[in-house]
Formats: sequence, structure tokens, C-alpha cells
Amino acid sequence: MHGCGARVETMNIPVILGGLIALSMLAALAMMTLDTYAMTSMAKCLGCGRLILEDAPRPCACGDSRRAFTREISEEIRCDESLKIVQERPGFRSGGKKRPVLEAQHGWGFGGDGIRRFKERVVDRLNRRYRERVELEDGTVIRDVDEDLPEHRS
Repeated sequence: MHGCGARVETMNIPVILGGLIALSMLAALAMMTLDTYAMTSMAKCLGCGRLILEDAPRPCACGDSRRAFTREISEEIRCDESLKIVQERPGFRSGGKKRPVLEAQHGWGFGGDGIRRFKERVVDRLNRRYRERVELEDGTVIRDVDEDLPEHRS
């Protein structure tokens, strides 16, 4: 897999949560990956038009030794998106530190091991909840956590 490019856009959006207006940061990241790559080579006899192997001995069965070679390369590119939301509230503190009230991540990405996976994560400091679910492309769940935030350990 090869990364083909990425674009990051950010914008501020007002969010109403529990009757309070807060400012959230919304960041969407689109990631394109080269999914498959194939190359085929063919040779054609110019005398009779018969398809022959590129490295077949010359001349062709028709007696002509002239050949036309073609090479076809095909690629399939997949575009994945991931969304990250961070909600902040002025004066909010958690664990004695200024932290966002809510952080959420949803979408496809690559882990440190280079394996593509789907991740949903919510860190809700206001309601003291941590929720994370990680799945591989084949649907295998490799992490499913829903617990009180004070009990959570990475």
C-alpha cells in the first residue's frame, strides 16, 4: 500500500450540547491508497495477428518474425475518510488540566503496524465515559471498550 496524497480541512462549528453552546473543531482527513496494481505484457505476430508469448522463439508458426508488443498497467485507488471532532468549553478542566469536553474519531486509517483498520473512539469527559471499537477490513474486532473514563488505561 502506498499513500497517494492527503488533504486536511478544518473549520469552527458551533455545537449545542445540553443547552450550552460550545465551539468545536472539525477536521476531516481524506486518505488515498493504492489498492491493487497489475501489469500484463503481450506480443502479437505482425504477419498473422496471432497472440504469442513475449519471449517465444522467433519466427512465428506463420514464418514471420515481426512482432508488436503491448504492455498494460492498471491501478485501483481507494479513498478513505476519517473524521475527528474536538469540543472545547472555556474554563473546563479534567484531572486538573485544561482539556476538551469531548473528543471523537470515526473512520479508516492505518495503525502503527501499517494495517488498515476502522476506528470509532469517543472520550466524553463531561459524562466520564470512554468508548473505542477497532475493526480490521475483514470485520475482525480487535478492540471493543466501553468503560468509565477514570478506569480507562490505554
